[in-house]
Amino acid sequence: MDAWDYGEPGLFGLEEPICPYMGLRTFTEDEAIYFRDREEHVAKCLERLAAERFVMITGASGDGKSSLVFAGLLPEVRAGFLRGRYSSWAVATFRPGRSPLRNMASALAPALRLESSAAVETELEQGFSALVQLYQTSALCPPAEPPAGLTTAEQRQQQRQAANLLVIVDQFEEFFTNPENHAGGEPNTAAQTVVNLLLETTQLAQAENLPIYIVCTMRSDFVGQCAEFRGLIEQIGASQYFVPRLLRHEFVEVIKEPALLSGNRISERLVQRLLYDIHHGQDQLPVLQHALRRIWLAADEGR
Repeated sequence: MDAWDYGEPGLFGLEEPICPYMGLRTFTEDEAIYFRDREEHVAKCLERLAAERFVMITGASGDGKSSLVFAGLLPEVRAGFLRGRYSSWAVATFRPGRSPLRNMASALAPALRLESSAAVETELEQGFSALVQLYQTSALCPPAEPPAGLTTAEQRQQQRQAANLLVIVDQFEEFFTNPENHAGGEPNTAAQTVVNLLLETTQLAQAENLPIYIVCTMRSDFVGQCAEFRGLIEQIGASQYFVPRLLRHEFVEVIKEPALLSGNRISERLVQRLLYDIHHGQDQLPVLQHALRRIWLAADEGR
């Protein structure tokens, strides 16, 4: 099959090339090297996050919002392109699902190095500054003045454990799409509590210069429904990043660069055919990734 021009075998120390196309699923942090031509998008998200401590990343279905966070923004945060108080980062990632408060607690417990997610959930139920208090009393946030009696070694151990906190809420629209999150046509108590915690934490992080940051992804057609939560529309207005659709030259890079990074080249004829096929389509990125993955695997079997 002439879709691929395979480079030198074992070019990257592998007996067989790894497929660099993810298909219909989201890119992970480990696959960031294959997430190409999004540098400008990531930089703008980081700007909003640094300024507001909160960014709501919106866009059409299939525009790569989640991949932008996990394979674009998150590696840059860990690399130091978002200046926090500490050099290390603790990351808590969750989707609202049908139990947003429980899901939030399950994500925060390991990030804060706490054993019981049930205990974290109980604390979060208090609302208001509960998330900030959990962070400030965790090992991630050592006291400014070490307690009397600590040895030098113990003080150094405290500093090694210190970390900024990044909370990622993926697919925020699940607050609206799951009927379990509503009661009488309004968000239920758990949904209200989680959203209020996110907003209150953002305000406190700004006011007290705390190293806590919040990133959310949501389909843009749900922005209007955010008015169901008091204060959310205003926060989105101050810190929204709308993911633009890729331009033609950006699609070319998305197609060609992952193949090059895996030690192969994609034929120009295939590039042009794919560009033609996706030109007028919706949800272009997942369809393109799916097509490329299937072509790659078929070619790999026949080489």
